[in-house]
This record gives sequence, structure tokens and C-alpha cells, in this order.
Amino acid sequence: MFIAVVGCGHGEIDKIYDVVARVEEVRGIKVSLVLCCGDFQSVRNMTDLRCMACPIKYQQMHDFHRYYSGEKTAPITTVFIGGNHEASNYLQELPYGGWVAPNIFFLSTGIIRFGSIRIAGVSGIFKGRDYLKGKYEIPPYNQDTMRSVYHYRNVDIFRMKQVKTPIDIVMSHDWPKNIHTFGDTLELLRRKPFFRDEIERDELGSRPLSELLYQLQPSYWFSAHMHVKFSAVVPHAECADSVPHASGNENTSVPKVTKFLALDKILPRRQFLQVIEITEQESGEGESKLYYDSEWLAILKSTNHLVNSKPISSYMPGPGPGSQTRFDFTPTEEEVEEVCLLFDRKLKIPDSFMQTAAPFEIGEQPGPAHPIKNPQTTELCEKLGLSDPLRLIPTFYRNCLGFESNQNDSPQSYSRYNSGDESKIFFSTPERLETPCSTSFTQPSFNPDEISLDTDEEDESDQKNETYQSFTTLNSSSTSENLDVLKSSGLCLPIRKKLKLPSPKTSITEKNSEFDKDVRSSSNDNELQLLNSVLGMKSDSISEHPLFVIDKVGEPELKKRRNESLYKSLLEDTDSN
Repeated sequence: MFIAVVGCGHGEIDKIYDVVARVEEVRGIKVSLVLCCGDFQSVRNMTDLRCMACPIKYQQMHDFHRYYSGEKTAPITTVFIGGNHEASNYLQELPYGGWVAPNIFFLSTGIIRFGSIRIAGVSGIFKGRDYLKGKYEIPPYNQDTMRSVYHYRNVDIFRMKQVKTPIDIVMSHDWPKNIHTFGDTLELLRRKPFFRDEIERDELGSRPLSELLYQLQPSYWFSAHMHVKFSAVVPHAECADSVPHASGNENTSVPKVTKFLALDKILPRRQFLQVIEITEQESGEGESKLYYDSEWLAILKSTNHLVNSKPISSYMPGPGPGSQTRFDFTPTEEEVEEVCLLFDRKLKIPDSFMQTAAPFEIGEQPGPAHPIKNPQTTELCEKLGLSDPLRLIPTFYRNCLGFESNQNDSPQSYSRYNSGDESKIFFSTPERLETPCSTSFTQPSFNPDEISLDTDEEDESDQKNETYQSFTTLNSSSTSENLDVLKSSGLCLPIRKKLKLPSPKTSITEKNSEFDKDVRSSSNDNELQLLNSVLGMKSDSISEHPLFVIDKVGEPELKKRRNESLYKSLLEDTDSN
């Protein structure tokens, strides 16, 4: 089986399929599956575009909306994970994965099978300050939550660590920590010299992903994010006991090495795509389709109580002294069998894609983003008894702000989603959640996790992004006790006070002599005469002119102009006329 692996997609979906078609033509092969390691950018419309953590000058619709609307269809089954430049409001509809368009599947953080090939994925990137927090972000985002929403949490890694049967492929956006030591580090530094500082500080890569690498020991690990192609071979300690594969083949043993490959972003003459050949094992389901993984579903079901939707730290259970709670959630045979019975042993992922927002139209304006209930998530949650993380967040917000709980607060009680035009309500099934409050934020946008889209000098800054928030509308029944809960939970940060500037000085400082004042006055008169002649404006004082700013001592600020000779020539022409 041939599989095409792609680095950062950045919305260039047409180019991916064009290159794959060209490879098939040249090599005379047939690619069965496309894997994208993040930044796929499944942007449906202008509202989604504004929810993507990316400078506005780089926000473009690209190609996905045509596949979403049905104008185009993906010629090859495509599976992708989330990166740090995504339409997060759309991906939040599918916390357990799902179809974002016909034949295009979002893996989220989880495991699926393509035929007998077992594929795991970890969406997002690592950020220590958010790792222990719950998934509290909800659209509409502010400048802080627009970034933290794509940071994976400890529950994601904890669940993945419960997997014991072998994995064929793992996809992640960022790299496992210290993976550079297993490849050509000198060549990596030659191509990306600014990685040297991170390597010396032992900060290149993600520690949680490194732990997964040594525990899961997959045959292949694919990544992106750093915009450079890099390969490595990670050896593992030999495993004496063979572990049965999920497909039922008892002769399968844990791989002794993991082949790591990171790929570049989609640009001309860049190494952004690699076609690999994997020998597909014989199994009862020979059809090359996407299937749920029974072991992963059992893990989701048994760890549902660990889902946290609060912006406070939570810790995963462990074998501590005196602990009587379960900490090992590796599924037993009975738990796996229970899941299979819930699905009537039909684990093929249904083609249940459904549009939950209007596709892009030329000339449309972005509207406010709202959390949407996706039918795919609802169906999976009902079968397994899982919680939709988006359903947990508004309840917590209501309790903190003093809102009375709604007795009819059920999945059917959402209000209709609309694009800002009250007369244009589309789709009767997908609906949105109501948020009880609105917030305003004045801190300018800063993304410390962003990889530069226009240069190769990707430098991830560790500067802390402090966003001051102020709740502009609070329910009248909110009490001081509830506000204290908000502050302690991190939802309400200190309100930014208006700065009081000192009154301007009205007198000239002692160091300004009479000669200095005469020179400044003469220069001001000349410049004022020039500006009035060029701009066609009349002003008796230069301080009244909008292009000048009064300095601290109350006198017009003198600036050295680059085109001083040009100004003098214009002034001479004006005097002669």
C-alpha cells in the first residue's frame, strides 16, 4: 500500500492532490491514502478564517471551501491532524474526530484504522502553561484562547499512553523532544541555524510526545511544524514478549525501531511530500476504508470522567500511596468486547458528513463565531456515553456568573446557528450553544507559537502573552462570591485601568536658550509656509497642524527629515512664485 505523507498543508489542498497525481503518473503506482501532519486549514467561510491564529495578511480562503461545498471532491481518502494554524471553531465541533468534507477526515487526538493499518494522531502543539488545564476555550475566541485552543492537554497524552497494542503510524504536528539526536543534527543546523539555541537549552521538541514515542514504539512517526525535512531512526529496547496486533495477527511484535520523518511546508522546490510503501497485513476486513479502533473507543469510554472543561489545573490518576482509584485504563478484553457490541461489530466509520455552516461566498463578511453541535459527535457520544466538551463549558460559565441552570439544557435546546443575517438561517439540525456573557480585550495580538509563514527564520518566542480581560456584561444576579470564583479559576483577570498621563509642561527648560528658541521659531515658520503651500491648508500656528505633535516641553518637535533638500527646493519655488 502506498501512502502520501504531507507536512504543513496551509490550505493548499489542490496542490497536494496535483503532486500526488504527478507522482502516480511518474512512478506508475496508486496512492491509497493521504496523511497531513497539521495546518490543514479546513476553512469553510470568512468566519472560520477569523478564528484561525494567523496574521490577517496571511489569512486566505485557499481551497478547502470548494471541497466543503461539494464543488470538488477529494480524489483520495485524506486524514489530517490539527496544527497551530487551523479554523479551531470548526475542529472543536469534532473533539473525537469526524468528516470535515466528503473523503476528508479529521483525526483529532485518537486512533483509527485504514484497512489493517493502525494510525494514531495527536493534534495541536505543546505549551507548558496550558498542559494541565482543561479544554475551556469556546468561540468566539479572544486573542488568548485563539492560541490556547490548539494546545493539547495532559488528558490527551494520558489516554494515548493506555494503548498497548502496536501502532503502525503516529502523526503529530510538533516534534518529539530530542529527536534531533537520532538524525543528522549538523545538517539540520546548517539548514536551520537558529535551532542551535533551542538545542543548547534542551527545548527543541515536546517532552510528552517523546514519552509517547518510547512507550508506543510505532513503526513510523510523521511530523511537520518546523518547516524543514528531517529524518531519524529511533532504536527501542528489544521486547521479549510479542503483543497481538489490533487486527488479530498474533505474529506481530513490537517494532524495534521507529522511522521518524518531518516534512516541510507546501512551497515550490521544498520537500513537503513523501510517498512510502507499507505492507498491509491480512485481516478479515480487506477493504481500504476508515474504521474505528476498538481499543481506543474503550479507552475513551473508561476515561470520560477525566474530561475537564475548566481553566484550572487537573492531574491524571496515578499509583500513589494509598490511592484506591483506578489509574490503569488499558482496556480489558471485556471492555473491548462491550464496545464492539455497542457498534454491532460494525466499526466502519459511516460517511455521515453534514454541513454545519454555510460555505464561502464571494463578497461575504465574517460574522461572530459560535459553538456548533455536530451530528457526528452527537452520534458517537450517544453510543459510547461520552461527554461533548463543548456541552460542558457553557454550564460552567453559567454557574460562575450566577445564571440559573436551565432545566431544558439538553442537546436539543441549542439556538439556531446563523451568519449574522437573521433572515438567513440555514440548516435545521446543526445548532449553536448560547454563551451567557461577552468580553472585550484590548491587548494586541501576539502569537508565541507561530511559525513564520513568509520567511524561513522560524523563531518561537517564550515571551508571556498577558491578556487583560474585562467582562462588559454581567448578569444582575451575579454576586461577589461568584466573581471570586471567576478570579480564582482564571476566567476573570485583573481589569486594565486607564492610564493617567502627567500634565504637559508649559515652560521651557533652563537648557533651552534664547538662541535655541529663535532657531526653532524660524524653522517652524518655514515648515508651516511649505506645508500650507503644498497641502493647500491655512494655519496660523504650526501646533494647530495635524501633522505635528507637541513635545513634552510644549514646543513643536523638530524631526530630521530624509528629504530635507527636496523641502528646501520646494520652499524656494514657493518663494519665487
